[in-house]
Amino acid sequence: MSKALIISLGGSIEPIIKSIEEHKPDYLCFFSSQESNTTAYPVVKKHLDEAGVRPKIESVVVDDKDDLVHCYEKAMEISTRIEKQSISPKDVVIDYTGGTKNMTAALVLATIAKGYKFSYIGGKERDKEGLGVVKSGSEEIKTALSPWQVLLVEDRKKIALYFNSYQFSAARGVADKLSESLGEEHTAIYKCLSELIEGYRLWDSFKHDRAFACFEEGMKKLPNYLKVRTDAVLSEFVKRLGNNLSFLKNMKNETNEFKELRFPLVFDLLHNAKRRAEEGKYDDAVARLYRALEMLGQIEFEKEIGCPTSAVDLEKIPESLRDEIKRKHSTMDENSGEERVKIGLKETFNVLKEKGNKFATHFFEKEKEIGSILSARNSSILAHGQTPVAKETFDKLCFILQDFLKHTNLDYKVEFPKIRWE
Repeated sequence: MSKALIISLGGSIEPIIKSIEEHKPDYLCFFSSQESNTTAYPVVKKHLDEAGVRPKIESVVVDDKDDLVHCYEKAMEISTRIEKQSISPKDVVIDYTGGTKNMTAALVLATIAKGYKFSYIGGKERDKEGLGVVKSGSEEIKTALSPWQVLLVEDRKKIALYFNSYQFSAARGVADKLSESLGEEHTAIYKCLSELIEGYRLWDSFKHDRAFACFEEGMKKLPNYLKVRTDAVLSEFVKRLGNNLSFLKNMKNETNEFKELRFPLVFDLLHNAKRRAEEGKYDDAVARLYRALEMLGQIEFEKEIGCPTSAVDLEKIPESLRDEIKRKHSTMDENSGEERVKIGLKETFNVLKEKGNKFATHFFEKEKEIGSILSARNSSILAHGQTPVAKETFDKLCFILQDFLKHTNLDYKVEFPKIRWE
């Protein structure tokens, strides 16, 4: 794999040459002033040619070496060049020994968050009674991991902030950056965390099968990594994730690989709606609650009648409702030319009421309140109108749905965990 050395070029040639000989880069980029590009660069280049060292060489030259902002802007170009070379951050070394103070400060500031290694030429002996430059022949190269590790705390806070506010793609982006920027012992942990965050993104988008696969794979790895490198926050996250995985596994079994409507899906919709409400997205939240109530009716309908509400067998409908349902809801299928009967929310519960279903009894006890809430939902921009749904509407429908779910005698815990890096 290619290795890159970015080196600030100053008046002293020996440290520059020693650094290049030590790091042996395939790609070499000089960060220099106009003066050093004119005077020092030709000398260094001649030495490399004579030594048979021929990396790919580029230069980024600053026009005003004493302008920190200008130097920073020019230094930012370097990372763009690295990306064009397709060189991994872990294979890049920044040597900030040479150049003016503004240039070295700018180079470090522009690259500190990229995950590069940093190098500096020190020495055992300096002139001017130890206060001047390193004496030729006494140079020592001091290479260390990026100071990025010092900034790890702040980026972990970002992961927590994004994840806890359901901005999963943003959280994953930071985790991916950390997996590329830190030492090998951290890489596996943050790669795994990224995969688990992706699992939550997929779950939040109702892609349950793919989310389940992400969780299963992640749970095989992360607990083992945490045995080597302890992290109390991630250990607690893994514990709660285990509860989520258990719920998804149960849902998978109950729904025949997430293909059939069953009560775990209703609970999942309820909690998805709560997450949207946390974000202040009440139109989205109420749309999900409506679907959850509709789904609950569909589950009970199929259980009681033996067919789905999307393809009703009229012969199985109570006789007292059969003619009315046929008249209101019968259509001809364009493809098959056959009669098809599809019924909605209220008609579903009407049929269930005739069968003495407990959910239908509860539905009609709350019919007036449900009707007013659904009227507000129908006026939503996500339904048929332009009026935003209020928090009060969400709260009322959420309370009603939770009251319905008490009659299932089930208590699924579907809350997403929080990452507590602070």
